[in-house]
Parts: sequence; C-alpha cells; structure tokens
Amino acid sequence: MMEKIKLLRYNTGNDKKVFLQFKDDFDAVIFNASIVAHSRNAIADLVSVHMNKYIVDPQTYILQHDISVIANSKGVLKESVRKYFEQLPSFLMESISFGKNQFSIDEIDAHLTELVEKVYDFQVSYINQVMKDKEYNKYLEFLDISPKPKLVIAPYFMLKAQYDSIERQKWIELNRKSLMQMMERSIDFSVATQLVLDAEVLKNLDVDEIVSAYNITGYDYIFIWINDFIPIKAKEEYQETFV
Repeated sequence: MMEKIKLLRYNTGNDKKVFLQFKDDFDAVIFNASIVAHSRNAIADLVSVHMNKYIVDPQTYILQHDISVIANSKGVLKESVRKYFEQLPSFLMESISFGKNQFSIDEIDAHLTELVEKVYDFQVSYINQVMKDKEYNKYLEFLDISPKPKLVIAPYFMLKAQYDSIERQKWIELNRKSLMQMMERSIDFSVATQLVLDAEVLKNLDVDEIVSAYNITGYDYIFIWINDFIPIKAKEEYQETFV
C-alpha cells in the first residue's frame, strides 16, 4: 500500500503566499483543471516552485451537471470551464454550441477512450507547455529539471442522490472502465481515482459493490470526496457506511 499523502488544494491567487510559506510541509498541491486552464500563468509560477509536487484534478464529474450549473448569469459557459472543455474531446463544445444542456452516461461512455486520452494529456502536458511559453524551460533545462505531476487521476463521475440503484451502478461501472483505461495509458505516472458522492447516497450505498468495482490492481490512490458531509455531525448510519 502506498503511503498517505498530505495535500493542499489551490483555490485562488490569494493562496500563493501560503503555498510558498509551507512548501516543505505537504506532499503535493492539487489544482482543479478549470483553474489550471483559466489561471495558467499563475499555476505555472507555482509549479516552477513545487516542481514534481502538483496534481491536477480533472473534474470530469462536471460533465454530469446541467449546463446552467456551470454557466454565468448570462447563461454562457463560465470562462474557466470553457477553456478547460476546449482541451477535452471536441464533441463537448460542439454539442454545447448546438444547445446541449446535459450529457448522458451513454454519450460520455461513447467518447470515454478519447476523454481518458485528453484528460491524461492535460494533466501531464498542459502546465509544461505554459512554462515553455513563458520560457521557464530554458532555466529548467539548464538545471536538468523537468516538472511533472506527482500522479494522474482517471476521469471520474459522481454518485448523485437522485440516482436509483441501477443508474448508480452504471456510473460505478463507468468509473471502473475509466480507471482501467487510464492505467493502460499511464506508463510513467502513478494513477489515482476519485470516489465522489452526495452524502445522502451513504444511506443506501452498497459497499460491497464499491469494493468490487475498485478492488483492482494497478493504481495507487483513491481520493474520497463526499459532498455536504461532516462526519462528526452526520447520522450514525451515514458514519458507519463512511467508515
């Protein structure tokens, strides 16, 4: 089993001074992909300091949202999301431009192989290209340093409270399929996955189903994120399922 890793999550440019101050006290800094796409220069500056201690969260669960959730007050896709989607399979922006409001599991599954490839490339290459554009590479090459992510995260999808058991199982299977494809794609980096769910899902979650889906060899980390969940305040049945 891999050792636990201590993460700091970057939210805004105001966080930079904290990351610099405590750069020796954590294992990796994790950035949301949309922030990387939107604030590429600021992220490149941080990575030039933290080098091999960064992780990009691919945020692919946002493909499950209604477009209104990731749109601005004018109903237009938020700039940060748009910039990120432009790095992903072209069917996303093409579909949205034709009025698509939400993607189904079948649509995502049909493009999963390309999505895995694009997500991998974004995590591995995007920041390095920005650093190259800023000509940081001249100094890094002189020092024989090549920044790279600590690990890559497979595309993942959320188990939402409104899903019934059949739909939930389909999303779990898609997560498993995505993880296996990422393991095949990633030769040079450790692989992680994310298990993301609404707190209400804990009420009827089939834990054996989760274990069966994720009990495969070849990846090193799983990040568990439960939306709107505070363990010490949660109902006992929710706490037990969480444990």
